[in-house]
Amino acid sequence: MADKLPVQRNRPPRYKPRESIPVTVLALLQAPTEGTIANVSTRGLALRLHEPIPTESWVQVSVKDTTLVGQVQYCGAAGHGHMIGVEIQHSLKRLEQLRKLNKLIAEETDALERYVDSFVLRK
Repeated sequence: MADKLPVQRNRPPRYKPRESIPVTVLALLQAPTEGTIANVSTRGLALRLHEPIPTESWVQVSVKDTTLVGQVQYCGAAGHGHMIGVEIQHSLKRLEQLRKLNKLIAEETDALERYVDSFVLRK
């Protein structure tokens, strides 16, 4: 009976969120283009775009509170647009928390500078 059990393979989880996101080609000085997430795995993303992006291009993708940087591995026509596959190389997470921390540090630095300035001016 045990030899009849299905074999489980450890494959990366995949899901299809269909979320619209900005995609920036890092080598180009132009505004981000809108893309749609077609599929996600632990190593990368499949994105639908209106315009093609050449393979080996480095792109930045912003998803909620995370910024991903990766390299385009494939690009092909898909329906009325193009599908690209991006292998993720770097990710920055919890960016909203980082923004809040930076703001607090800046406020404390300003307060400290005002205190020092007022102390120096008294002498």
